[in-house]
Amino acid sequence: MARLIADLLTLSGMLVTVAGFMTAMVLAFWLPYMAWSVTRNIKGIREQLEALNDTLGTKMTITKSGPLGL
Repeated sequence: MARLIADLLTLSGMLVTVAGFMTAMVLAFWLPYMAWSVTRNIKGIREQLEALNDTLGTKMTITKSGPLGL
């Protein structure tokens, strides 16, 4: 009975260790990719906002408003 409990604890410990190692390996390869992807997306969004700003800047016309701001 003691041997069965010891084997069960050993196997569960090994399972936790293997699961932790697999998770670490996935994160070691996935996190740098996600950081690169986020950086690329932020760069694309910034370029789109700059283009929008340029477009809006060229279309802006300043009109003189009346005394009530209308």
